[in-house]
Amino acid sequence: MPQDVRLSPNGTTFFVAVMGRDKVELIDAETFKKVGSISTPNMPHGLIPSRDGRSLYVTDRGAGKVSVVSFAMRRIVDT
Repeated sequence: MPQDVRLSPNGTTFFVAVMGRDKVELIDAETFKKVGSISTPNMPHGLIPSRDGRSLYVTDRGAGKVSVVSFAMRRIVDT
């Protein structure tokens, strides 16, 4: 159940919130192949990039939390 999609600031990777799998999947923007995933607390729903382009805020609908993903490290750095 993909819910939201955002392109990384450098334009190389799509970040896709997949609510049914509790993950944000990473898709190569050129080949459209899955290149990784980031586990989230529960039911990721919305994706909002930060103003400075360093982070991606992920709303975790089922957990009632917001996870902060680093675009550079491609992992959750705060909740």
